[in-house]
Formats: sequence, C-alpha cells, structure tokens
Amino acid sequence: MSALAPELLRERHGAVLVLRLNRPDASNALTPTLLQDIGAAVVLKSGADASPAELSAYVKARLAAYKYPRRVWLTESLPKGPTGKILRREVTIPPEADPT
Repeated sequence: MSALAPELLRERHGAVLVLRLNRPDASNALTPTLLQDIGAAVVLKSGADASPAELSAYVKARLAAYKYPRRVWLTESLPKGPTGKILRREVTIPPEADPT
C-alpha cells in the first residue's frame, strides 16, 4: 500500500482513511487463511462531488497496480476517539464497497 493514495485523495477530494481489510481466502478450503485488501473510506470536502468509481480511477491513474485501494466508499464521517484519532476498528465497510 502506498502512502501516496491517501494524500492523492485528500488533496483533491477531502479526508480519507486507508485501511487494510482482512478477508477469508475462499480458494483454499483445507487451510483457511486471511487475505488482505486495501480499502479507503472517504469523507468528501464540503461542496465536493465524486463517486467511489471516480476516486478509484483517479488513484489508479497515478499509482502502480499493487498500491491503489481495491475498495473505495464514501461516508459522512469517520469515528474518532476522545483525542481526535480515527478509530479504525469502528469503521464499517458497506456491502456495496465491492472491489473495483
């Protein structure tokens, strides 16, 4: 995962959180393992208008194939703790955030 992905989205579209997402590997039933995907939860700047597909295409055009987020979704806000840090474990991934 590239550190540039969140910066590219932040500079153009707003706040962003990039996560590593664990998912089961369905291809190997004998020895179940977890695979990792990269996802981005994006809070758009006020007045900004973009779809998850547009955001994904924007980052894909600027990063190598293995560095861009596979799942991108829009959210109203990101959960934060008392110190203002984003609580990654409380971020929910919507079912429509399919890999792009």
